[in-house]
Amino acid sequence: MALSNGICDLNNALEVIKRKLRSNNLTVIFTKANADNGGDEITAILEKFVAENQNTKLFDSLGAITYLSLVKHASLVIGNSSSGIYEAPYLGTATVDVGERQMLRKAPNSVFRCIGTRESIEDSISQAVVYDFTNLELIYGKGKTSDQIVEVLEIEIEDKNLSVKKFFDIDF
Repeated sequence: MALSNGICDLNNALEVIKRKLRSNNLTVIFTKANADNGGDEITAILEKFVAENQNTKLFDSLGAITYLSLVKHASLVIGNSSSGIYEAPYLGTATVDVGERQMLRKAPNSVFRCIGTRESIEDSISQAVVYDFTNLELIYGKGKTSDQIVEVLEIEIEDKNLSVKKFFDIDF
């Protein structure tokens, strides 16, 4: 049941994207579905869409650096990937989260959730493209995790002589 809903959501999202492509000078980048059940069907739909629509590209995978760079410079992220919830807000890109897949995940206020209808997707896109990031609520930290880790390690290293190895004889 969830897959058929996902396919319906995808087809509705693609119809909205097709209308946007006709009326705007946009480039749309897709990444293929992961290895979940039904991924092949989703990929086939995306391949057909890209073959029929100019200014669209489909990639197997972009790798982390390229993907995150694209997200940072994108107008918005549309789909049902957790990266729209976890990474996109920190890169200053709003997300339209389509369908139920990520519904139970807490999301920052730059994530606009919608059911899979064309109207709902269109409405969420309209809100996302004008989102003001000065009001962003960073619910997954402030982006300083590596600094905090280094700080803790420096304290631990100062408090202990970590270079001295202790050996213990074991009786057999």
